[in-house]
Amino acid sequence: TYSKAGTLSNHDHSIITNNVERIYIKNTGNVGIGTTDPASYNNDGDDFVIAGTGATGMSIASGTSSNGSIMFADGTSGTSGYRGAIKYNHASDYMHFNTAAGERARIDSSGRLIVGATAAIANVAGTGHLQVLGTGGGDTTLTIGRFSANASPPTLAFTKSRNGTIGGNTIVQDGDNLGQITFSASDGSDMVSNSAKIEVEVDGTPGSNDTPGRIGFYTTADGGNGSVERMRIDSSGSVGIGTSSPGSYNSAGDNLVVAETSGGAGITLASATDGSGHILFADSTSGTGDYDGFIRYD
Repeated sequence: TYSKAGTLSNHDHSIITNNVERIYIKNTGNVGIGTTDPASYNNDGDDFVIAGTGATGMSIASGTSSNGSIMFADGTSGTSGYRGAIKYNHASDYMHFNTAAGERARIDSSGRLIVGATAAIANVAGTGHLQVLGTGGGDTTLTIGRFSANASPPTLAFTKSRNGTIGGNTIVQDGDNLGQITFSASDGSDMVSNSAKIEVEVDGTPGSNDTPGRIGFYTTADGGNGSVERMRIDSSGSVGIGTSSPGSYNSAGDNLVVAETSGGAGITLASATDGSGHILFADSTSGTGDYDGFIRYD
């Protein structure tokens, strides 16, 4: 150990092993490992700097049943208090992140990121690896926002491949489920009951740059816990209510099909008591707001 030239009050210190300077302490109090000028780094992080030309890191090795922690405190925290922390719990193999002296997010031993709680919740879709849990409006809202001077939107994208390796491309097959949004409710014992879902599937034989798809809308009847498809938009754009194959009906009337497997089927037009109900007929020459014929009930 030696001191750089200067008076006792303003000199720098170095710690040397094997004739190589390892730790450098400036007279300002900045400490550097692998650098002789820790004060040259960003002011918010120059009090203690670890530098290197290759992989550089710091290990916190605690007991097998203890925490390894990085704590953040201010002048009001006290000698044993803190405001923020990053902690790894070796006993249960999870990492948690604290703000305002409280845990806000956790990565558990299965790699699940849980925001707002300390344990993952299972529902009809399984136990998701990204969970936002809370008791109010803000802490249970997931926001995706895009701010750009164009018409491009923010996007929630679902991707499906039959390849078992992440990033691998193996063509999907007719009927494959490409993604779904499920809505689950507590039935008093668990949350694995399905109340409704929206589902997208391959609708035909796919090929290179040819991926036909359909959308299904499902709801659960009173007394049930599994949703049933109620409406489908197939790959041709035909809409079926009560049928999963609207395209199988006569082509002159398969754009919208209302079907029942048993009993009657109907469509209701409910207008005001002093208004009219209309079915209008138009063609490509009719123009916007025009028609060629109609059925009206006054």
